[in-house]
Amino acid sequence: MKTGPFVRGARLRVLLLLVAMPFATGAAAEPASSARQQAGGKGERASDSPLHACEPRAGAGARAIRILEIRSEGRIEEDLSLVDGINTNRDVLIVACRRVIWPKFKDLDSKGGVLVQVRAWRKPADGGWLEMRLNEPSQDEAILKQQDSRRYDLREVSLAVNESTLEDPRLIIPLRRELVKPTDLIRIRIRIAPRSAIYPTEPSPANDDSTGDNPVGVILDNEEVIDSIFEVGRFGLHARFSDMALFVQRVGEDRANSSGTNLVVFDSVNFRPAPGVNYGFNYYHRRHASIRVLEPGFGMHIAFLNWNDRPRDSAAADVDVTRTTNLQIGIGVTGSMFDGTVVGTLGWNLHVKDQRPYLGIGFSITGLARKIAQFVRE
Repeated sequence: MKTGPFVRGARLRVLLLLVAMPFATGAAAEPASSARQQAGGKGERASDSPLHACEPRAGAGARAIRILEIRSEGRIEEDLSLVDGINTNRDVLIVACRRVIWPKFKDLDSKGGVLVQVRAWRKPADGGWLEMRLNEPSQDEAILKQQDSRRYDLREVSLAVNESTLEDPRLIIPLRRELVKPTDLIRIRIRIAPRSAIYPTEPSPANDDSTGDNPVGVILDNEEVIDSIFEVGRFGLHARFSDMALFVQRVGEDRANSSGTNLVVFDSVNFRPAPGVNYGFNYYHRRHASIRVLEPGFGMHIAFLNWNDRPRDSAAADVDVTRTTNLQIGIGVTGSMFDGTVVGTLGWNLHVKDQRPYLGIGFSITGLARKIAQFVRE
């Protein structure tokens, strides 16, 4: 049976498609696999989001309340149940886990739901406890005319959890807005109970001082209370300028002088006092106690030196080889411990021509005064 050129061309195209299909399928499967891997990576990174704070984690039990440290609303810095203290320049995020809270209390008050009431105080190092305003509106909200002013007093803020709650209720305790400083104390009190237990008689909207709310200090039946006190500290890397009182040792000048081949007798600098300034970073660790005690740091320094080199033979030596200014500048690297109180340096004198390196050890006067004041205060 004879076939025309059109039919033979169609058969050829079909054969080519059948041969190319396995390669095309493999090429399509590879991007799909890489896409799944990328999605899995995004899922791991997304676990740091407050939106996933209540999701079960390996090795951790389900908790009704998560108390988290955040730098921004989009990322969790630390779980405050696992570390000591709150980092300065951070806020605290309270997350009520509805999947844990609602099954515990739904049989007690299925209609009214559950209330998670939050209250916070701060205590400066030289003062008493001050209550913090948790529900103060933003500037844009305050401009609106129909704001309920009674919502912004210092009473507890209630997060409602009921059968229809779809997302985990959240509340930010604004430590940065309150200008909380290191060595301050933060107290956070959280009450979890059915609405009918906390409000036996619903307060009247017209009267903000209604007596329907139970006193804050009274713990009721079927109520869970979390009352924690945290110390605010400096954790992580923090930059700082500091002074230095150094004792400088010049490196290699004794060996150069003893050789007798140099035209210059180098000044023998043996732990000579020299002032300086340092700009560096101190690291404050909150998990390992040994690192937290050492408070290591690193940085760059400028030292003010005075080395007086002289000609070996005044008649033959070139005086220019020793001509330097009375005040000389040295720069180099710095390592420190105990919050910059004890320092060690390695640097180079910029104003001498030879034997420039030096080593130095010393301390910071302001750092020492800060440590003494801290010791006396404690």
